[in-house]
Amino acid sequence: MSKSLPMYLPSAQSDVEGRSLVIGAIGRALADELLAGGADLRVMCRRAEQVRGFLGRGIDAAQGSLDDSDGLRAALRECDQLFLNAPPGLQQRGQNRRIVDAAVDARVSHAVKISDANPELAILWAHDHARADEYIRRSLDCS
Repeated sequence: MSKSLPMYLPSAQSDVEGRSLVIGAIGRALADELLAGGADLRVMCRRAEQVRGFLGRGIDAAQGSLDDSDGLRAALRECDQLFLNAPPGLQQRGQNRRIVDAAVDARVSHAVKISDANPELAILWAHDHARADEYIRRSLDCS
């Protein structure tokens, strides 16, 4: 049985400040929530029409891929925070490592990753989430 977890979103009154980069399937809904709270953000999208849609709404957007380290570094430029939801699949482990490495290079101070980590499940993506979560904790000095 799944249980609902509370969600923390920065707002204008939050102690988390700076520009955020939002990546992944949660992009549109999360961007709307963050903007409603007064956040400064950029969204990274895979397709040009998605970028145009965000830009048309006055939201900073960059086209990129979780498979492109240089593109990730460019999208993270001037960002202090990262919201990540890498899609499950065979590429997930490498994609999570690339974005974390790019975040470290960009000196990102705060990361939020959507995760369904459970190394005890016989499901590859659950193991990959657990590995990625640990890599984030080690790489970004999270406690």
